[in-house]
Amino acid sequence: MYVLVASPKYDILVTPPRCNVLVTPPRRNVLVVPPRCNVLVAPRRCYVLVAPPRCDAFVTPPRRMSS
Repeated sequence: MYVLVASPKYDILVTPPRCNVLVTPPRRNVLVVPPRCNVLVAPRRCYVLVAPPRCDAFVTPPRRMSS
């Protein structure tokens, strides 16, 4: 199993194809996950997220909609 924990210093993250578990920092803005990623935990402040077709588990925190 490959585990990737992204650094809070980066706003754009492209993960490697063999990554199975991805945990991103709270301040990430753009996230593109690999096709083989099975579990993805997205940050609260993630604005743009592109998930792979084979993603089995996808968890994002709730965000309040601004009126």
